[in-house]
Parts: sequence; structure tokens; C-alpha cells
Amino acid sequence: MADIITIKPERSNHIQRVAYDPDVRHLHVIFTNQSDYTYGNVPPEVFATMTRQQSMGEYFHRVIKRHYPLLAKQKALPEEKTDGNRTSRQTNATEEQAGE
Repeated sequence: MADIITIKPERSNHIQRVAYDPDVRHLHVIFTNQSDYTYGNVPPEVFATMTRQQSMGEYFHRVIKRHYPLLAKQKALPEEKTDGNRTSRQTNATEEQAGE
């Protein structure tokens, strides 16, 4: 099981952080209002491209929201272990959603 990769955008008015689970190809977009939207079947290269954008929010609206299925909306999960601007959680996103 791979770690979930979490990135905090340097500048964003709406996105607090994004988290990607490469095992199941789920992208979690956590907004400043603490809503966590989970999108499915997101390829790793799409996540990598998103993290390199000057505006993650614009990329989210232009690419993610239009082309990938919304799987779940929930209250954001707390961060656990931070190393710089990356956070790793050892939990499986599928197990987290199973409790809904």
C-alpha cells in the first residue's frame, strides 16, 4: 500500500490541500471550507500536472471537475504527519469512504 501524497498549494483562495492515493487513483480536493471532494480514476500524471500549476483551482475547474467522476463529498480528514509541504497518511481512502 502506497502512501497518500498530500500537497498544500502555496497560494490558493479556495483549495487548502490536495491528496492523491495512487493505489486506487483517487484525488481528494480539500477546500478552505473543509469539504473534501473525491474524484476517481485520476491518472498519476494528471495529479502531478495539477501540483505544478500556478493556479490549482483553475486547473481543478478546467480538468478535474469536467473529466473525472465525483465519487464522494465529505468533511475533510485531519492531517497526520507533515514533512515540509507533503503529508503522508497510512490509511486507505477506500476504507475511509466505506464508513459513509
